[in-house]
Amino acid sequence: MIARLFCPSVRSRSPKMHRGRTSLFVYLSGALAWSQTMIPTRAPPAMFIQSRENVGGKELIERSPRVVSRTAIYICIITFVMGASIHLVGDSINHRLILSGYQLHLSVRENPIIKDLKPASLIDSFELLYYYDEHLGHLLWYIPFFIILFIYFSGCFSSSEEQRKMPVSGWLLLGPSALYYWYLVTEGQITELFLLTFFAMVATVMFQRYKGLSPDSNGHFLFYSFGVTVLLVTLWVAFLWNDPVLRHKYPRLFYVPEPWSYYTLHIRNSH
Repeated sequence: MIARLFCPSVRSRSPKMHRGRTSLFVYLSGALAWSQTMIPTRAPPAMFIQSRENVGGKELIERSPRVVSRTAIYICIITFVMGASIHLVGDSINHRLILSGYQLHLSVRENPIIKDLKPASLIDSFELLYYYDEHLGHLLWYIPFFIILFIYFSGCFSSSEEQRKMPVSGWLLLGPSALYYWYLVTEGQITELFLLTFFAMVATVMFQRYKGLSPDSNGHFLFYSFGVTVLLVTLWVAFLWNDPVLRHKYPRLFYVPEPWSYYTLHIRNSH
């Protein structure tokens, strides 16, 4: 049953670089991701980015050279919407708290505006809100998102030398695309999920090469975007490697601080 849902069959279509769709998805998603955090008191930009990514993911699958079960697509989209909705509610409250002095580089219990709340059980409520926003919401949001990207990538292979060449427009979009994924990985705290997807893509490339296939222009674009993202995340971690406050905030297997935690610690507090 699961194999029938997620194992794609080949669609007889000549793959081309999806320049228009790719540029729209990259620039609009990136701009709205920043507007979601820069305009925290208004819901429309945040709501629009959720719907845009939902539609964008569905468009990627529909344009893939491989056919995927619609049931699998709908399961991913429904889960995606559930996670995005949970995150949207939590994030809206979280940004309201920021306007009141909440400091993202501190844990919930260590925040000055939270630790003295009475009764003390209110702090447990804010920690539950943080869990729904930063953990459950992100998992339900990003797991289907990266599944969709990987399914799309698995169909972007060709034996034609002409179809493997990435046009100039693809190279121009590479930087903005990698920057957008860097923001998702760092602010979303999904390093493990991103690396798992990237390693799966690397394994897929190696497997397809045994069959005489290589990524086409779309596959190269997505693969290079992920590769540059790994470089950007590595540079970001190296830049903040010796920061004791952020080290305390992120004692995880992969130390990857959030950009907005860096902002509240080193930029906002310095003004």
